[in-house]
Amino acid sequence: RFKKCHDIISTSGDDKMTAFWEFLKIIETKIADEREDKEYSDFYASYEEMRTQDGINKVYNRINNLYRRLIVDQLDQNLGFLGDTINVKPNSLVRIVCELQNYSLLETSAQVKGAAYEEIVGANLRGDKGEFFTPRQVIDAAVEMLDITPDDICTDLACGSGGFVVSMLVAGKKAVERKYEKRKGDHTNTVIVEKDKFARNNIIANDINRNLANACSMNLIMNGVEDSKVFNQDILEPPQNWTCDNVEKLRQLYGLKEEHVAGHRFFTGNITKIGANPPFGNNIVRTEKFVLDQYELAEGKTSQIVEILFLERIVQLLVPGKGKAAIVVPQSILNNPGLEYVRKWIFAHTKVMAVIELPVETFLISGREGTGTLTAILLLERRKLDDTAKILDGVKQIEEYPIFMADVKKVGYDRRGNSIYVKDNEGKEITEEVRIDNEVLHNKVIDTDLPEVIRQYKEFSDKLATGKVYYDAEEAVYRVL
Repeated sequence: RFKKCHDIISTSGDDKMTAFWEFLKIIETKIADEREDKEYSDFYASYEEMRTQDGINKVYNRINNLYRRLIVDQLDQNLGFLGDTINVKPNSLVRIVCELQNYSLLETSAQVKGAAYEEIVGANLRGDKGEFFTPRQVIDAAVEMLDITPDDICTDLACGSGGFVVSMLVAGKKAVERKYEKRKGDHTNTVIVEKDKFARNNIIANDINRNLANACSMNLIMNGVEDSKVFNQDILEPPQNWTCDNVEKLRQLYGLKEEHVAGHRFFTGNITKIGANPPFGNNIVRTEKFVLDQYELAEGKTSQIVEILFLERIVQLLVPGKGKAAIVVPQSILNNPGLEYVRKWIFAHTKVMAVIELPVETFLISGREGTGTLTAILLLERRKLDDTAKILDGVKQIEEYPIFMADVKKVGYDRRGNSIYVKDNEGKEITEEVRIDNEVLHNKVIDTDLPEVIRQYKEFSDKLATGKVYYDAEEAVYRVL
């Protein structure tokens, strides 16, 4: 329905970008209307109103008055997208209201809203600076491996439209539910309070692209986060050079600071879980000395590609000995002979927990033109600083340990972006029930290896934690009992 609403605007004469921002105004207004404490919604169009031009104009005025009262007049608390009027033709606005009025955007599941919303964003805000929008199933797989808890501080420092942060938000809320589900007594109110606390305090997002940061804010608003912590900052710059709105809050939340251990300089932060797909591409480099001076991986260089700088910045933000990151990286980071120094840095500063190689189809339809770059999900845990210092000094060797590895063949769509579905033995597509408000839909089941790969990773991780993974010295391989 999101796509249909967007198309209603764009086919009435507006270009796609204008249509996108006007559609966000409408979404923003409906969410604000749902939040109001009142018996009946003001976001509606009756059958009688739709039959006459006077009725259509009445709906147009009502929705615009609602937008001005709930959105424009609250600009200090809200994004307030582009002006004090919803600039959509009355007939088109009424058609959109009819499409949305019977659904609750706040109550619809995050997965359903997120998939629809990010499809619209990806079609309109695709960048030209290495930004490739991550498929929902890849995001959810990466976040599931992070094993988010109610106490985790989560971020995506190149958030795009907010796919990773919304997935981490959902995971954090589920963790709150699991925390109380085995306890005796009624903890309903406590769960509600703790979910809200996690949403308000534990989710942080940033993107250098202001439009994408705004799109991420709206994604979080649709998922019930009114006071979202979304920033618009070039995060590769030194913290003292940051200039975004609420910059002191960003500095406080990330807590990026310099520390010295055994003669080595480190940067550390407050973050315990990061899910990210930073920009990648060999043509995207940073050359400013004041930027490069922060990064070991730029030492002695006059330029460095941003994908490598982002990798180091992600590790810098993690709490030593505790923080974990699931990062989508080009496979060249893992196997290019010229990047061996990067891999040595990774092993010295982190423990690699998993490598999930993704197929070429993953990003073929993403970004402005898509890319056939082979990618992987890299799951890391930051080492303690003294551990890293000993490795850098040669006092300690990097230990051998088991790493979970998998090669995904299917991500749910083909090279042209057409979805592929699970079929039964007779070749018929399998469906599953999905409930949206009071409507039950029978959706086809996407054919992807990722759920099974994540199940295998969790089984491996559990057995590793209970001593059921051992080293077979004769074969020089790790085996799982």
